[in-house]
Amino acid sequence: MRNFKNVDFIIRGDAEIPLLNLMDGLSKGAPGLSSVPNLTWRNGTKVIHNEQNYVADEADINKLSFSNFELMENFATYTKIHFDLFDYSGVLLNRYNTFFLCVGRGCSATCSFCGGSRLSHKIISARTKPVFRSAKNVLATTKDAARAGIDCIYVSFDPEPKRNYYLELFRLIRIHKIDISLVFECWGLPTVKFIEEFKKTFGRGKYSKIVLSPETACERLRKLNKGFFYTNTRLLSVLGHLKKRKIFTDVYFTYPLPCALPADIESTLRFIELIKQRFGCYSSVCVQGLELDPASAMFIYPERYNIVKKVKSFSGYCDNKIKRKFIINGLEEKRLRRIYRKLANAGRPDKLLYWGWTQFSLKRYGEVIKAITKAIDEYRDIGLYLLLAACYEENQENNMALKTYKEALKVFSGERSISIRLAKLYLKLQYYKDKQ
Repeated sequence: MRNFKNVDFIIRGDAEIPLLNLMDGLSKGAPGLSSVPNLTWRNGTKVIHNEQNYVADEADINKLSFSNFELMENFATYTKIHFDLFDYSGVLLNRYNTFFLCVGRGCSATCSFCGGSRLSHKIISARTKPVFRSAKNVLATTKDAARAGIDCIYVSFDPEPKRNYYLELFRLIRIHKIDISLVFECWGLPTVKFIEEFKKTFGRGKYSKIVLSPETACERLRKLNKGFFYTNTRLLSVLGHLKKRKIFTDVYFTYPLPCALPADIESTLRFIELIKQRFGCYSSVCVQGLELDPASAMFIYPERYNIVKKVKSFSGYCDNKIKRKFIINGLEEKRLRRIYRKLANAGRPDKLLYWGWTQFSLKRYGEVIKAITKAIDEYRDIGLYLLLAACYEENQENNMALKTYKEALKVFSGERSISIRLAKLYLKLQYYKDKQ
C-alpha cells in the first residue's frame, strides 16, 4: 500500500462481512474503520493493519448468492471468456457459455506450485480446512445457470476426492432434470463410483469432460510437488475406465517442476505419447509452463524447492520487465527453454486443436487445413487427423477426407472413433452416388 498511493483499503482474506463493515465504517471516519476485521487502511500517512479474525464458515458461504447475474452488465460476454481474454471478435462470440460454479473454499493438501493450497489459504485467509456449500444451494445455483442459458458449468474444487458430496449433488441434478454439461477438475483421481455418477448425470453434455493433472510421469517428482499423489499405474487404469465409459478427459503436465532431472523430461515425453496412443481421441494432453504463485510453497520455501525468487511483492508481479518470476533448478531462461523445448512442444497439438475447432465453427476451413497439414507429420496427433478430415468434408473435398482417415488408421490402428467416421463418410458418398 505504501507503494500504491491510489489504494486506500485492502481486505485480507475473506471479504464478505468485512466489506459490509467497511461501507458502514466509512461514514464514521477513523474510529469506525479500526474495528473492521481483516482491513488494511490508510490513516493519514500511517498504514494500519487491523486484526485478521474473520474467516467465512459454511454458514456464511451458504448465505451468499453466486448467481445474481442481473448485477453484471456484460454477463453474456463473461460466460464466453474461459481462461484467456479475447477481443470482441467472432472467435469470442462463437464460443459456448461457461459458468465457474462455486462449491466451496479451501484445500486439504499443499502442492508446491499452487497459490490455492492448504498452506496458501492459511497464509492468505487464516483458513485451516475446506468448507463446502450445501448440495441444495449448489443445485439452486446450477438451476439459475441453466435458466440463464449457460451451456457448461466448470468445477475446480475437489479437496476431498473420496468424499461422497458430489455423488449427492449429481443425484439432485438428475432428479431436477437439469440439462447442462460439466467440466470437473479432479485434484486426485476419481473413484469408479464418481465416474459412473458423472456419466449418468452429464454424459449427454456436449462439453462434459474430466480434467486430470498428473503434472509429470516421474512418481518421485509427483510425490514431491503434488499434494494428491497417485501412481502411473492407477492413472492409466482410470483413463482406461474413462475411455470405456466414453468420457473425454484433459490430462495436464507442467514444466519446469522443482528438482526435475533430464531423465524425468524424457520419461514424461514417452508417457505423453503412451497416453495419446492408448486413449486416442478421448484424452487430450495439455502441457503448461509453471508460474510462481504468491503464497505457494515454492514462494514461501524457495530453498526447499531449489528456487531463486526474482519477485518478493506485488510490485514485482506488476513489473513486465521480469518475464519469468523465478529461477528453478539453477537454469537461466535461455537454457531452461532449450532443455524443455520438446516438452513444451508436446502440448502444441492441443493448442492447435483449440484454435482449429474455433476456426471450424467460423467456417474458415481453408485456414485450418493449411495449418494442420503443416503440423500433422511432426505431431502425429489423432485429434489433428480428425479435425483435418472434418474440414475436408465441410469443404466438399471428400477424397482428401477419405485419405486422411485412412492415414490416421495406419498410425492409430484399431481406433474405433476413426473407423466409425470413415464408415459414415463411405455411406454418405454411396448415398450421393445412388442419388445420381
